Amino acid sequence: MKYLLFITILLFSLTTTYSQIYKFRAFETKAAFYNEKGKDISSNEWQKTNILIVVDSDKEKISIYAKKEVYIDILTVSVTHDADGDYVTYKGVDDGGVKMNAVYYMFKDKSTMHIGNLVLDYGSYVLAYRLKNTD
Repeated sequence: MKYLLFITILLFSLTTTYSQIYKFRAFETKAAFYNEKGKDISSNEWQKTNILIVVDSDKEKISIYAKKEVYIDILTVSVTHDADGDYVTYKGVDDGGVKMNAVYYMFKDKSTMHIGNLVLDYGSYVLAYRLKNTD
């Protein structure tokens, strides 16, 4: 009987998977526009906001729950480390079928409210989010 119980527990523990879902709250956002020479031609300031952003690596999707919801299918992921933090670059396709890059900058210092940035880069158009934990 002890062996049957042990085998049952072992089987359940082997089939248990842990999902990689990260939730953030964007508290500010800013849009930037670039001309053909790469010069920032926007005059936008950071705008206060309250947007939920979910990165689900199991489903390979980034979901941004703003007034207009945005869903990005992740095609590839690359990670870079430096002295200030980690950078995760997601190459993906948004729900409109447009290829783009989403770069998540994770700051090493987690003692402040502002823990990182998420930048959606469409080339001539960039949308940046300042992030905090959802706690």
